[in-house]
Amino acid sequence: QNDPIIYIPGIGGSKLVAKHKNGITQELAWVNKSLNAFQKIAQLLWGQYNSETQLFESFCKDYADIEPIPGLNGCDRLIDHELMNSELMADFKLDIYFLKLADHLKQAKHYHDDVDLFAYTYDWRQMLHHDVIMLPFRDLIKRAHQQTGKKVVLIGHSLGGLVVETYMRLFDDWQDDIAKFIALDVPFDGSSAYVLQAPISGYSMQLPIALSVVKGLEVACGSLQYLTPKQDGLCSISKLFIRKHLPIEKPFEYPSKHLDIDKVKLDKDVYHGKIPDVSFFIAEKIVKQPHIISPKNSLQLIKFLQSTSLHDAIRIENDSIWMDFMGTDLKKLKETPVKATMTFFKNQSFTPLFGVNVSMQNVTNNIPLLKMDSYLKHELKQPDLADGAWEVFSTTAIQQPITGHQRSDILQRTRFMDEYSNFSEQFKQELQTFENSQVVKQSNFQDLQDFIIAKQQFENFQNKKSFNSIKEKPWEQYYPVHQLYNLVDSIYEHGTLERLIYQPNSDPYNLVSKVRNRKIKFDNQKQFQFFSVCGSGTQTPLHVVYPGVIGDYRELLNQKPEYVYADGDGTVLLASQMADEFPAEFVGERVILKNLEHFSMMISEQLFKVVDSFLEK
Repeated sequence: QNDPIIYIPGIGGSKLVAKHKNGITQELAWVNKSLNAFQKIAQLLWGQYNSETQLFESFCKDYADIEPIPGLNGCDRLIDHELMNSELMADFKLDIYFLKLADHLKQAKHYHDDVDLFAYTYDWRQMLHHDVIMLPFRDLIKRAHQQTGKKVVLIGHSLGGLVVETYMRLFDDWQDDIAKFIALDVPFDGSSAYVLQAPISGYSMQLPIALSVVKGLEVACGSLQYLTPKQDGLCSISKLFIRKHLPIEKPFEYPSKHLDIDKVKLDKDVYHGKIPDVSFFIAEKIVKQPHIISPKNSLQLIKFLQSTSLHDAIRIENDSIWMDFMGTDLKKLKETPVKATMTFFKNQSFTPLFGVNVSMQNVTNNIPLLKMDSYLKHELKQPDLADGAWEVFSTTAIQQPITGHQRSDILQRTRFMDEYSNFSEQFKQELQTFENSQVVKQSNFQDLQDFIIAKQQFENFQNKKSFNSIKEKPWEQYYPVHQLYNLVDSIYEHGTLERLIYQPNSDPYNLVSKVRNRKIKFDNQKQFQFFSVCGSGTQTPLHVVYPGVIGDYRELLNQKPEYVYADGDGTVLLASQMADEFPAEFVGERVILKNLEHFSMMISEQLFKVVDSFLEK
């Protein structure tokens, strides 16, 4: 009899459905199968953090409830879009997620859906420790244990592995039901510098989805804080670097005209019972709470929302000024990616997937609508500025108004460093051994965790990256580190459209930090094994750098970030994947697989063989 397996997908890995309040209709929110998939994400999944419920709530919450599709059907594919089922896409498997591994387990190990093979899907926008995530997860673990009479094996990919880790922190009796935990590309100590840029420039999670769309999920998303470094972590901390000039004497201002809010009329009947668009939700909020918008922007803002909503849904008596908002263009949500996508996939230079390594980042970079350059708006006309001073931000600095936390960024002294903090000859020898190996196992490599951490620090200092005319490398020097939240809070000015859409909130930073500070309790009398598979060989951002000198933080919205890279799977740094806190006596094996990226790992025959070996131990 098989040990029951529960698979836990990562961020974006659970399909989310919007169930209309009328109790009759529902539609996919992530990812909708229509040609307006991007627009549907904004309409149904954009929202704000509610400090009372501690939940991320969609703007459409009065019209629809957002729920995950349960079971294996809810995480079999990443992008379950009809475009992927066309003949043109026959050779491309960019949509497959857990499907291929599940099929392998059924054929090779005779597993059966909902008998001994389960999946836990969840609303990945929420903080992982919240009851809406933890209690259904606990119920499934208990049910699988009771149904099969055997303790469960948990397989967590990416954020899904942090769901497991969080469960272990919160429930001291976790070993009563869990036999093994197999972690796949799990960011135990922060994902990468992509997470730092997410609330500013957006981060597509290496999926072919427009940055302007995913950013609406990320700024106030509770789960994103779990992808930042821990307070007591081991890896060197990812940082965000900007160059700031002294404030310019005359800030950039748009023409303004005030509006009497009573002249704004909203009519949801034009939607004929369907869920309104995101522009209508924002207009509703403004009409109910006029004080949340700066009077000088009121007319331009309402005109903008009117132009991006259904005809006659928003009406005003006057028709006057247009305003071009910094960094936010809801009109782009009306564009569909189909034409650009079809053109891209006809390009014969793109290699079909099976049997080879495919970069999801390459997909994103080659579809015009999804490129960073197409997302950025015009550059603001500002006076030429002299070289600015570097400012450094991260998620681990103590800075009001949030408590945050502080941790050392100094590499602990290990056998890989001599008394002068230089990397030892032993380190250089083991680095060569590592680079010459396609598969690295902890059982064949002394102090593998310490070595990988030292390797990342080595890469930080060996990085030859240069940006434009910048000669210095600030990531090699010491600068005071400021709290990232404060930067984000400054970018989205109160009373603006951007503030209404993104609404940064400090609560998740503090709440998540407290949970992650809790230690996992282990019972040596109860059997348990931890295994991990880590992806390596792909450049992954260790730091993010905005190289252009700015006079105002809002200008970052129109600047393209660049990166200082280290080893990883393209999404999660290798050092973070290796930074679990499981004691040696509970570790079955840690394996590093070369040249497997974050999502392509999930369809790799090499991974399936490793998972099989873990299940047999």
